[in-house]
Amino acid sequence: MNVPLRKGPSPCLTDLFPAILRFRHATTARPILSASAPSLSVPPQPPKGPLLTDPATLEKWLRRGHGRAAVLLQHENPRAFRDPLLYACTHCTTFDPQCEDARAPYLWALIDLTGEPMFYRDGLLAALDTVDNELYWGQIFDLSATFVEQGDTALKPAMYRCFERWGYAETGLSCAEVLVRLDGLDALRAVMKTFEAEPAEDRPWQFGHLLEILRKRDGHYALPPELDRFTNEWRAHEAQLEVERDRPDPPRETWQAIRQTLSDRQFGRKVAWIRSASSEEVRHAADALTEESGHSQLLNLLRLFEWRDFPGSPAPLLALAGASDTTIARRALTALARLKGPEIRAAAMKAIAQPALRRGAIECLAANPETGDYRLLESLLRQDLNDEELHAVSIGARHYIEANPAPEAERTLLLLYENTPCSMCRYTPVKKLLELGRLPSSIREECCYDADEDTRTLVKGPSTDAGD
Repeated sequence: MNVPLRKGPSPCLTDLFPAILRFRHATTARPILSASAPSLSVPPQPPKGPLLTDPATLEKWLRRGHGRAAVLLQHENPRAFRDPLLYACTHCTTFDPQCEDARAPYLWALIDLTGEPMFYRDGLLAALDTVDNELYWGQIFDLSATFVEQGDTALKPAMYRCFERWGYAETGLSCAEVLVRLDGLDALRAVMKTFEAEPAEDRPWQFGHLLEILRKRDGHYALPPELDRFTNEWRAHEAQLEVERDRPDPPRETWQAIRQTLSDRQFGRKVAWIRSASSEEVRHAADALTEESGHSQLLNLLRLFEWRDFPGSPAPLLALAGASDTTIARRALTALARLKGPEIRAAAMKAIAQPALRRGAIECLAANPETGDYRLLESLLRQDLNDEELHAVSIGARHYIEANPAPEAERTLLLLYENTPCSMCRYTPVKKLLELGRLPSSIREECCYDADEDTRTLVKGPSTDAGD
């Protein structure tokens, strides 16, 4: 697959694809690779003591892309990491793969630290030859390419077999990109054999992206006639984009025209309108909140007030913040978070009891803070929440800290670092702890291996650690 289908703890890898059985060795088994196998920076480690961290906790750190997994690897028996780490290499365990950094560099660093890269190389080879299509092909190809670039001779043919077996529709642009990066024009010709199955509207830009990868790799190139169809589609697409870029902006829409579109999902034009709306037009949009009753119309109206302050009394927003429909209530709280007033704080304190509304409620508190809020945030971050609920609290807490920086934020920042399921969201607590001079040295060490590149870069600066 080219999109994630499964999250959660890893099952035993022998249940996932039986081909791995061919590669599971006893501790004294010889590697199956030839002299062309990659040589990594960490030599094989002697067996260490028993695992001090329970498997569920280890899987949690891997799922979150946490640098603590790397620190554990340096102090515990790396063989205990085999199943969960190989699962993380072959499946998408990322909380938000569309926003978070690709995991391959993080996983490669962990493979390096195990001192037994051949086990993971063998697991990737087995995965490429499996008939299980719930694997995360883009990541598997990325990791396999790293082995190939270091001299492995078996993985690349397996990558081509995998691509041929599942086709472009299942393996996707990311796998095609890896192959083109490795083999240039020959790879482009190979991946184009099943490219026709892609939707017509997606083919031009994806083909153009692969041509850019080819250009970066080889400089000038000549495309073979067999690719003329896709070349012509791409050129026509580029020409149309040029025409659209040169087209003058349309006249600004009136409020009446915008109101007629409140039931559709094209919100970009509404954002452009509200950002340049006059005070009178904003007033018209606010009045419409009490006049419209349709779900889509109310949602789109509320979204307008994420960009502009709601004029006059917040009573209509407060009423909607108490709606039984949580999608409506959540949008109303987001609009209220731009305003100040005791009634807004009161509404937020009421809404914070509902996990689905906590992000908006915390953002309302950020605009209307009081002493004791940080203790409230700490209590929320310590609750037994699922990842979606915890992520919502984490985002709200980040906004609160940005709006109300204070030394007493330290415990909240430490809990954010510890508990957020999103690697990208760890950046802010690390940055704020550095600014306070309260980043523990143990966390700095973990951050050197974090899945988020910005976090890794952040801790490379001068140390102002708080110690441990």
